[in-house]
Amino acid sequence: MLALAAGQAGAVPGNGNGSGNGPPFDIVRGSGEIPFVTPFGNLNVALQVDGMTKKGVTSGTYSASIRGFINIDISGSLTCLTVDDQTVVLSGVVEQTNSSIAPIGSGVIAMGIDNGLPGPDGAPVDTVLALPQGRPLYECPVPLSAGAGLSSGDFVTHDGDFKK
Repeated sequence: MLALAAGQAGAVPGNGNGSGNGPPFDIVRGSGEIPFVTPFGNLNVALQVDGMTKKGVTSGTYSASIRGFINIDISGSLTCLTVDDQTVVLSGVVEQTNSSIAPIGSGVIAMGIDNGLPGPDGAPVDTVLALPQGRPLYECPVPLSAGAGLSSGDFVTHDGDFKK
């Protein structure tokens, strides 16, 4: 099973979340490294995302590298992306892979929270959870979990749906 989780990052949460600042579309951009502990051993996950949803159309890419008791590299295009305040949900299709665990044409889903710039003690922390899907999603679901904290990296989000 393929699983991604994230950690410490620094960004202004929901940069523009209804304040009228920034473009009128949802954006997520960044990369991070996530230590992920499983019953089978530790995984080191590197995740990179660059995408947006503008006028209901999602564009962008993701890539992930998982190292540990399994070694997987996947990448592809985003199929859905929503940002609500600082909560992000996205899905993508696997277009390149080195593993039958995540075959071409399958999907991945990620959920996370942009908790803002870390303070002197390293908090707050961005969190991410990503899991394999049988197929990519074209409409993003409601987030189920915030995931785990990044060990390094930064994800920046922008909620372009202006709430008045």
